[in-house]
Amino acid sequence: MPRTELKPVTAERLPDLQGTDWIFGFMKRYPRLFELHRGIEEPFLEHATYIHVHANPDSIAPRSQDVVDVALDYSRVGARAA
Repeated sequence: MPRTELKPVTAERLPDLQGTDWIFGFMKRYPRLFELHRGIEEPFLEHATYIHVHANPDSIAPRSQDVVDVALDYSRVGARAA
């Protein structure tokens, strides 16, 4: 998306983002989204070193993984810490 198309999230725009219409518009504009699937990133992560991750517990928002889940996922695809 060209930078000129990005809209700041203003108080006036929040109601538009709270419903489901925005996600359906996004999916229509970006149909390649449906080509994504779980595990598609694995070839890109092989032998990677990632030094920053957010996992549970978190005081701001719930996370879908804890640090053990993250470590196991990265180990499974061959990533190693430095």
